[in-house]
Amino acid sequence: MYEGSASATDLRTFLKDEGHDGLFLMNRDELDQKAADVRGEYGLGFDYVAPGTFNDQPDGYWRYQFSWGGPSTELRFYADAPTLNKAEYWFLDWFDGASITVTTDEVVQAVWQDFYDTGATDYAYQESLPPVPHRHLHAKEHEHDEVQPLGRSGRH
Repeated sequence: MYEGSASATDLRTFLKDEGHDGLFLMNRDELDQKAADVRGEYGLGFDYVAPGTFNDQPDGYWRYQFSWGGPSTELRFYADAPTLNKAEYWFLDWFDGASITVTTDEVVQAVWQDFYDTGATDYAYQESLPPVPHRHLHAKEHEHDEVQPLGRSGRH
């Protein structure tokens, strides 16, 4: 798999394995962009994994999943949004796994920033929270309430 610090030869091999040819004509910037585009094609989901979801997992993280089942691959973002503290690439296969730290990879940083800028991090975090029970209001409780229009300032 392509990593941000890969050589141009490694990038060409990664992209060729993904079915892209004619890559010998690309310069390094074009190879990096193409590799980033290919990686972006694989996202299955983006969610927040709350602390304690798994055994020995004290910290929550945002997960960008590329594949699922056996094996699965994902990026994990540990952050105090918007600040990315650590990013890891994980390969997981039936009760086993391995990871490498990819925090300094510019593409990984750009992916995190994009998730943050588009509100995906907030949405994923909110979706991870347990549902709040709704209190049912009875019409009788509010039959005498008056609705006041909002002024220009947004206040009554």
